[in-house]
Amino acid sequence: DIIKYGSRLYIAVYKSSLVEVVNAQTGVSIKSIPMLTGTTPAMPRSLAAANGKVYVTLYDGHVTELDTVSLSTGRTVAVGSNPEQSVIVNNKLYVANSGGMAVKNDSTISVINLDNFTVGTPIKVVINPTVIKADKYGDLYVISMGNYYDIPYTLQRINTTTNVVTKITDV
Repeated sequence: DIIKYGSRLYIAVYKSSLVEVVNAQTGVSIKSIPMLTGTTPAMPRSLAAANGKVYVTLYDGHVTELDTVSLSTGRTVAVGSNPEQSVIVNNKLYVANSGGMAVKNDSTISVINLDNFTVGTPIKVVINPTVIKADKYGDLYVISMGNYYDIPYTLQRINTTTNVVTKITDV
């Protein structure tokens, strides 16, 4: 994944377990930040940014906070298995947990309060959610890939006020 935040690009390099920070104007590398859980490579997957922080989903089942001033990692919290994309709405980070590499696919959206960096009650969706986007009204749209056999891919809408999930069937 790659995002521009401020004057920098942040690039999640999955196989190398790095977040590469690059000057957006010159393309010159500023810093390579290892993404590790202990000493184990954590495989960064997706990036979201707000309030001077970049939030990195790690395929090992965590989300970590990256300070954009010191370019160092901060708080880390456990989420579901194999987190994919994430999005920020109303100071909460919503994380699609696919379970893509797990024995059993995950079917949750983790909700992280960015003030205290704690995980609230997960939102249940169709198995293997991978894509999550927000609209201008604060609703979320999630694509779940299903199990590739008898559970098809599904588009769902989440009302972030009530956390009610609705399947969108006319697509």
